[in-house]
Amino acid sequence: LKSPSRQARSVPGYKWFLPIVSPVEHETQDFIVDPYTVGFLIGDGSMTRETVYFTTDDEFCADKIAKLNPELNVNKYNKLGAQRYSITPRYMDVMRKLGLNTDSHHKRIPDQYFIGSVSQRVELLRGLMDSDGSCTKGSKAVFSTRNMGLAEDVQSLVWSLGGTAKIAVCDRGEKGVDIIVSIWTPMNPFSLPRKAERYTVRPGYRAIMSIEKIGSEHMRCISVANEDGLFVTKDYIVTHNSWLMAYFAVQAWRNGKTPL
Repeated sequence: LKSPSRQARSVPGYKWFLPIVSPVEHETQDFIVDPYTVGFLIGDGSMTRETVYFTTDDEFCADKIAKLNPELNVNKYNKLGAQRYSITPRYMDVMRKLGLNTDSHHKRIPDQYFIGSVSQRVELLRGLMDSDGSCTKGSKAVFSTRNMGLAEDVQSLVWSLGGTAKIAVCDRGEKGVDIIVSIWTPMNPFSLPRKAERYTVRPGYRAIMSIEKIGSEHMRCISVANEDGLFVTKDYIVTHNSWLMAYFAVQAWRNGKTPL
């Protein structure tokens, strides 16, 4: 536990904070489709027919996808006022292998893309954010979807990159339900210039808002080789659990203190 930073002290109700995990390292993977293209197609792509296409008014994104895939043809055409791009030759076989030949309510980040290198996962996030992300005037990055599974995938991806992500469900009445993922990352989550220039990289924090008892279970305390005793557990939470800290807590209790 750490005392709050000056920035965090300005937020009412926050008293104790945990360290944020550094971006988790994995080896560079040889993906059949580059991570940025996968992220962008999950956001603004259509892969339910025999031709893969995506919709965007930003030529920057279309040009980036074309440069990342020189073996493919990215063709521009208009349909019903929307700017669309088709990808040829036939690309559906690849999408089927990745499990992406589905509608927007069932799209998920393919499992293998969670274990790409840091730079690969950053590009995956940028593909998602360049398509379905936005940045407000207050430099707040958000990802919007109506697919809770995808929202949780984006949250896990951000956590793996040393960021924070909070999911909120917004009921729009007759317009349906929007799922918003509010994101902070130590690097810019956008590559599209008009979005990237609005995002300011600033210090982040993970605060303890409440502590609630959920029951009693038999647990096994462990100790790691790190000098500070810290290790990463579920949902990329940094924790500390060793016999030495338990010993200190017991001794404090025996001496009439209340251990934290």
